[in-house]
Amino acid sequence: MAQQAPASIHGHVQNPAGQAMTSGSVKLTKDRSADEKSRKYAYTFQVDGTGNYKGSDVAPDTYVAIYFSADGRSIDFVDNVTLTSGQDKVVDIDMTRKEFTDKMTPEEKKQLEEFKKQNAAATAAGQGSERYRQEAEPRDRGRSLEQPGRSSRQVRQG
Repeated sequence: MAQQAPASIHGHVQNPAGQAMTSGSVKLTKDRSADEKSRKYAYTFQVDGTGNYKGSDVAPDTYVAIYFSADGRSIDFVDNVTLTSGQDKVVDIDMTRKEFTDKMTPEEKKQLEEFKKQNAAATAAGQGSERYRQEAEPRDRGRSLEQPGRSSRQVRQG
Protein backbone atom coordinates (compact mmCIF):
# COMPACT_ATOMS: atom_id res chain seq x y z
CA MET A 1 0.00 0.00 0.00
CA ALA A 2 1.41 3.42 -0.98
CA GLN A 3 1.88 5.98 1.73
CA GLN A 4 0.02 9.29 1.35
CA ALA A 5 2.02 12.45 0.72
CA PRO A 6 2.09 14.76 3.75
CA ALA A 7 0.07 17.96 3.96
CA SER A 8 1.08 21.48 4.99
CA ILE A 9 -0.75 24.10 7.01
CA HIS A 10 -0.25 27.83 7.52
CA GLY A 11 -2.22 30.78 8.75
CA HIS A 12 -2.46 33.98 10.75
CA VAL A 13 -3.48 34.50 14.39
CA GLN A 14 -5.11 37.78 15.44
CA ASN A 15 -6.63 39.05 18.66
CA PRO A 16 -10.09 40.63 19.10
CA ALA A 17 -8.68 44.05 18.18
CA GLY A 18 -7.52 42.66 14.83
CA GLN A 19 -3.83 42.78 15.78
CA ALA A 20 -1.44 39.96 15.05
CA MET A 21 -0.56 37.75 17.99
CA THR A 22 3.24 37.89 17.81
CA SER A 23 4.09 34.89 19.95
CA GLY A 24 2.68 31.57 21.03
CA SER A 25 1.99 28.43 19.05
CA VAL A 26 -0.66 26.61 17.08
CA LYS A 27 -0.99 22.94 17.96
CA LEU A 28 -2.83 20.22 16.07
CA THR A 29 -4.57 17.37 17.84
CA LYS A 30 -6.99 14.59 16.98
CA ASP A 31 -7.66 14.12 20.69
CA ARG A 32 -10.96 15.79 21.53
CA SER A 33 -10.94 14.83 25.20
CA ALA A 34 -12.35 17.51 27.49
CA ASP A 35 -9.30 17.31 29.75
CA GLU A 36 -6.70 19.70 28.35
CA LYS A 37 -3.91 18.33 30.56
CA SER A 38 -4.15 14.83 29.09
CA ARG A 39 -4.72 15.89 25.48
CA LYS A 40 -2.00 14.78 23.07
CA TYR A 41 -0.76 17.13 20.35
CA ALA A 42 0.60 15.66 17.12
CA TYR A 43 2.16 18.90 15.81
CA THR A 44 3.26 22.28 17.20
CA PHE A 45 4.01 25.32 15.04
CA GLN A 46 5.44 28.57 16.42
CA VAL A 47 3.70 31.88 15.72
CA ASP A 48 6.18 34.44 14.38
CA GLY A 49 6.48 38.17 15.03
CA THR A 50 3.89 38.98 12.36
CA GLY A 51 1.26 36.53 13.67
CA ASN A 52 1.90 33.87 11.06
CA TYR A 53 2.61 30.18 11.54
CA LYS A 54 3.38 27.36 9.15
CA GLY A 55 4.05 23.67 9.27
CA SER A 56 4.80 20.88 6.87
CA ASP A 57 5.03 17.08 6.87
CA VAL A 58 1.62 16.78 8.52
CA ALA A 59 -0.13 13.43 8.16
CA PRO A 60 -3.42 13.81 6.26
CA ASP A 61 -6.31 13.63 8.74
CA THR A 62 -8.89 15.79 10.55
CA TYR A 63 -7.54 17.89 13.42
CA VAL A 64 -8.41 20.58 15.92
CA ALA A 65 -6.06 23.59 15.57
CA ILE A 66 -5.57 25.29 18.96
CA TYR A 67 -3.78 28.62 19.55
CA PHE A 68 -1.73 28.78 22.75
CA SER A 69 -0.36 32.04 24.16
CA ALA A 70 3.37 32.31 24.90
CA ASP A 71 2.68 31.40 28.55
CA GLY A 72 0.97 28.15 27.50
CA ARG A 73 -2.70 29.08 27.91
CA SER A 74 -5.07 27.76 25.25
CA ILE A 75 -6.93 30.77 23.88
CA ASP A 76 -8.95 29.75 20.81
CA PHE A 77 -9.43 26.85 18.43
CA VAL A 78 -10.72 25.87 15.02
CA ASP A 79 -12.32 22.44 14.83
CA ASN A 80 -12.64 20.04 11.91
CA VAL A 81 -9.49 21.06 10.05
CA THR A 82 -9.22 18.42 7.33
CA LEU A 83 -5.83 18.12 5.68
CA THR A 84 -5.51 16.00 2.55
CA SER A 85 -2.49 14.48 0.87
CA GLY A 86 -0.29 17.10 -0.80
CA GLN A 87 -2.50 19.99 0.33
CA ASP A 88 -1.27 23.31 1.77
CA LYS A 89 -4.23 24.57 3.81
CA VAL A 90 -4.75 28.04 5.25
CA VAL A 91 -6.25 28.01 8.75
CA ASP A 92 -6.56 31.47 10.31
CA ILE A 93 -7.36 31.87 13.98
CA ASP A 94 -9.36 35.09 13.99
CA MET A 95 -10.53 36.25 17.40
CA THR A 96 -12.42 39.22 15.90
CA ARG A 97 -15.28 36.91 14.95
CA LYS A 98 -18.57 37.27 16.79
CA GLU A 99 -18.46 33.75 18.26
CA PHE A 100 -15.24 34.66 20.09
CA THR A 101 -16.06 38.24 21.14
CA ASP A 102 -19.49 37.17 22.44
CA LYS A 103 -17.67 35.01 25.01
CA MET A 104 -15.52 37.87 26.30
CA THR A 105 -16.25 39.14 29.80
CA PRO A 106 -17.89 42.57 30.15
CA GLU A 107 -14.52 43.92 31.38
CA GLU A 108 -12.70 42.53 28.33
CA LYS A 109 -15.36 43.98 26.00
CA LYS A 110 -14.98 47.37 27.69
CA GLN A 111 -11.17 47.23 27.31
CA LEU A 112 -11.55 46.32 23.64
CA GLU A 113 -13.94 49.21 22.98
CA GLU A 114 -11.63 51.64 24.83
CA PHE A 115 -8.69 50.39 22.79
CA LYS A 116 -10.60 50.86 19.52
CA LYS A 117 -11.47 54.45 20.47
CA GLN A 118 -7.90 55.25 21.51
CA ASN A 119 -6.47 53.59 18.43
CA ALA A 120 -8.84 55.50 16.14
CA ALA A 121 -7.75 58.76 17.77
CA ALA A 122 -4.06 57.77 17.58
CA THR A 123 -4.43 56.74 13.94
CA ALA A 124 -6.08 60.06 13.14
CA ALA A 125 -3.09 61.77 14.80
CA GLY A 126 -0.66 59.60 12.82
CA GLN A 127 0.31 57.26 15.67
CA GLY A 128 -0.37 53.56 16.30
CA SER A 129 -1.22 51.87 19.56
CA GLU A 130 -0.08 48.58 21.03
CA ARG A 131 -1.80 49.00 24.39
CA TYR A 132 -4.55 46.43 23.85
CA ARG A 133 -2.10 43.69 23.00
CA GLN A 134 0.01 44.44 26.05
CA GLU A 135 -2.78 44.90 28.58
CA ALA A 136 -5.66 42.75 27.48
CA GLU A 137 -4.53 39.54 25.81
CA PRO A 138 -7.58 37.31 25.36
CA ARG A 139 -8.17 34.89 28.17
CA ASP A 140 -8.85 31.21 27.80
CA ARG A 141 -12.51 30.75 26.87
CA GLY A 142 -12.70 27.24 28.33
CA ARG A 143 -11.27 24.15 26.82
CA SER A 144 -14.23 21.96 26.07
CA LEU A 145 -14.10 21.26 22.37
CA GLU A 146 -17.83 20.66 22.57
CA GLN A 147 -18.38 24.34 23.44
CA PRO A 148 -20.93 25.93 21.09
CA GLY A 149 -20.05 29.06 19.17
CA ARG A 150 -16.64 27.94 17.98
CA SER A 151 -16.54 27.42 14.27
CA SER A 152 -14.29 26.43 11.48
CA ARG A 153 -15.24 29.40 9.33
CA GLN A 154 -11.66 30.59 9.40
CA VAL A 155 -10.57 27.53 7.41
CA ARG A 156 -9.99 28.14 3.73
CA GLN A 157 -8.03 26.30 1.12
CA GLY A 158 -4.79 28.05 0.10
